[in-house]
Amino acid sequence: MAYLSQILDDLGRHAGSYPAHFEFAEDRRRAEQDVTTMSKMLDPLTESFSKNPPMLLRLAILHVIGFNLDVPDSFPKAVGSFDRLLTLTPDDPSANYRYRSFLAATTRDG
Repeated sequence: MAYLSQILDDLGRHAGSYPAHFEFAEDRRRAEQDVTTMSKMLDPLTESFSKNPPMLLRLAILHVIGFNLDVPDSFPKAVGSFDRLLTLTPDDPSANYRYRSFLAATTRDG
């Protein structure tokens, strides 16, 4: 889980909010590929994470980053992960803040 957190932290520095900021187009393409690859690996395990708040949070963060990179289907995956997480931990201030921030960012133009 530490390695996944490190990857998400690295991606989040550039694509944790919209618009994503990369110095080079190749770095953005690599980030998009990384998010897509991790999603393909982790999404089938979502049900296994249904009782694991730390993993659900990481999965939600992954999909928020994907949304900010315009990776297809990231929005519903982020919402689903946050919904599962907040069902388990409805009073978690960090999870609630991240989810509200994400939803606020989805109102962007274009």
